[in-house]
Amino acid sequence: DKSRVLYGLYHGKQELRTQNAAILVEGYADVLTLHQAGFKNTVASSGTALTKEQLQLLHRYAKNLYIVYDADAAGINAAMRGLELALEEGFEIKIVQLPKGDDPDSFVQAHGTDAFKIKLRDAVSFLDFEAETFKNSGKLETPAGQAEAVRSLVRTISKVQDPLQRDFMIRSLAGKFGLNESLLYDELKKILSDKFLKQQYSQRAEQHAFEENVAKVGNPVHAQTAAEQKKQQELSKEKTALLAVESELLRVAVTYRGERQFMLNVLKLVPENFFSPFAQKIFAIIRDAEAQDIDPLYSPHLQEDESNYLTDLVIRREAPSDTWLKFGQEALEENTRKIIRDCIFKMRLHGIQSEIASLQDQLRQMSDDDSLEVLKKIQVLINQQEEVRRELAPPLF
Repeated sequence: DKSRVLYGLYHGKQELRTQNAAILVEGYADVLTLHQAGFKNTVASSGTALTKEQLQLLHRYAKNLYIVYDADAAGINAAMRGLELALEEGFEIKIVQLPKGDDPDSFVQAHGTDAFKIKLRDAVSFLDFEAETFKNSGKLETPAGQAEAVRSLVRTISKVQDPLQRDFMIRSLAGKFGLNESLLYDELKKILSDKFLKQQYSQRAEQHAFEENVAKVGNPVHAQTAAEQKKQQELSKEKTALLAVESELLRVAVTYRGERQFMLNVLKLVPENFFSPFAQKIFAIIRDAEAQDIDPLYSPHLQEDESNYLTDLVIRREAPSDTWLKFGQEALEENTRKIIRDCIFKMRLHGIQSEIASLQDQLRQMSDDDSLEVLKKIQVLINQQEEVRRELAPPLF
């Protein structure tokens, strides 16, 4: 599946970890030339537009990303799409700008390794790159064009996951265009709110359909069915609230007894290590079943929804593709210890980011005189966040 692999990743893994930075290019020839020139942390999407899955894979090895696309209109558009996806995955992004008519392969062939090192050194932030793109297109020549450009830049900033980084970017953007920060914060809040509403739209649509159904019900049998539907909806929402990493950790715990014992006896995981109430409830069931030396699936105290969820976890396994099976290949064994490790670190990261967001909200309500202690706490959390991100890259414990 080309959307899930990166060309050059296999040969560049060690350098990616060492540099904590990746150079992302468009073509195979670009990767080959840059590897030969010593830039072994170079990768490319394999014959597809850049995908979320490719970026998630790359983020395991490096958190800094240099995007080096061709200097034509198609390359600029690809860079814009790529940087938005990369921001959502938590990368620190710089854009490397090449002369018109050049791609990384032709540039290194014509100008050499040192010239490309200078281009990397002079790489610009994604905000500067996007602002320059608008300027070159003529959009900044009119008030309407400037407003459109600023809204687009704020929309890009909204994709940044770290709220503290978003704040610094908003301040930088306000200074660049000479605007009042409060106007940009209002725009940012509106965009973030719209994103949340879109995520919730399907749930609201289901709720509306349910309410219409209840309104039409006229006898006790149908009323009972409607009540059951409401209960199922509530359970579904509760399960949906689980983080993906929580669900994956629970899957390993219920599927592999050795790993379940490792989590409980060595890592000393407890239900409170999970964030969502349903995940805490499921892990408590798994822990209690292990203490009684029974399979969690056969716990005598299981509710129907809990039993169904545990069963789903057991049978959930990424299936090999049809092409893989066509050649008679079996599914690869899971590296369960790596899954456990990655999930725990990501859960820690989520906890730290939630604390930062909470403190950031407090900070906005405080005066400058009272904010020093909160800023110190935020800085400590940011340092912890960086430590956790660095720990995500090394091999297993």
